[in-house]
Amino acid sequence: MHFWLYFRSWFSDFGNRYESTRILGPLPFTFVPVLLISAIRFGVRGAALTTSAFGISSVIFTVNGFGPFASIFHSASEAIFRLQAFLAISNVSTLVVAGSIAERKKSLDDLARTERLYRKAIEIAGAVPYFGLYGKKILSL
Repeated sequence: MHFWLYFRSWFSDFGNRYESTRILGPLPFTFVPVLLISAIRFGVRGAALTTSAFGISSVIFTVNGFGPFASIFHSASEAIFRLQAFLAISNVSTLVVAGSIAERKKSLDDLARTERLYRKAIEIAGAVPYFGLYGKKILSL
């Protein structure tokens, strides 16, 4: 429910025409948390899908003269350039977060697999781990 309200408010903000020459405020960055949450929750595929949907909708709004990047005082090419710079920054940061989380999950899986292999090797060899001096594990064969 909250997610739907967030999308609705974002699209209503992008649906407005901005007639001022002031520097862009925080409005374009209101969608960045959604991109990062999609990267954390759904991984690389979810992040790619979300950034694609965000990019396509932003381009459509900007080309039609709506949203924070389009203004009646600027040309269409300048609006697209601003949008392109914003999308590049937000998409790269989202995909970097998604990639690092995927890499972390893979390394944890590899660590668990290696631990299972070592436990099985100790079990097969008949070795019994015990604590020697200074609390370190030492294997006795």
